[in-house]
Amino acid sequence: MPRPTPPPDPNRSVFLLKPHLDGYRGCSTATVSREYPSVMLRPIRQSHPSLEVGGGKEEACTFIRFDLEGLPADRGPAGATLTLTVLWTDETRPRTLTVHRLLKPLQFWQLSWDYRNTSRREKWGDGETGSGPRPGIDYEEKPVATVRFRPVEEGRIDIDVLDAVKGWMRDPAGNHGLILRTEEEGRIAWFSRDWDPVDTRHPQLEVRFAESGLAPRKVLSSDSRK
Repeated sequence: MPRPTPPPDPNRSVFLLKPHLDGYRGCSTATVSREYPSVMLRPIRQSHPSLEVGGGKEEACTFIRFDLEGLPADRGPAGATLTLTVLWTDETRPRTLTVHRLLKPLQFWQLSWDYRNTSRREKWGDGETGSGPRPGIDYEEKPVATVRFRPVEEGRIDIDVLDAVKGWMRDPAGNHGLILRTEEEGRIAWFSRDWDPVDTRHPQLEVRFAESGLAPRKVLSSDSRK
């Protein structure tokens, strides 16, 4: 089970949670795909090195969770930004990504499209084989963020997840992570994951506190790379 490394200065105002930065080990990621319904994609590094999001016949969902245990519990966050690196895409038109809070605790390394726990053969949602994660059952139907972006190779997208982080800091036991998905047809992007050999491409979560006197970083819901 990944565990966080508490920051050395709990009074600082900006916390960057990123795999291996300052020893942080609290990030977990996984992808499930309709194309490979019974396969655990999390540990297969060589053949499946990225996080995928797609819809329709190529539906794929990405899960990501950051452990917030090291953040100061007595201060409310003023900003929280999830940053992802686009590794590759076969699209040039703008695409839409939605981000939802997960409703149940998951072992990310035991997920597949058919099962939320492959070792125990526990199926998703209402138990329908091949259903994948279900809205209102496995994740909140209303997204915490909707991002319209234009996929480009080696691009970065910033997602405002302040509402989710605020909720998790009020109720740490409710931090089950996020699911990233799309209603659009086809794969919309492949993102770098937590064990990418290039550190600068790792997913990261920046949490800011108002005590710094600095305004929270503004994160647009549209393409921030235009």
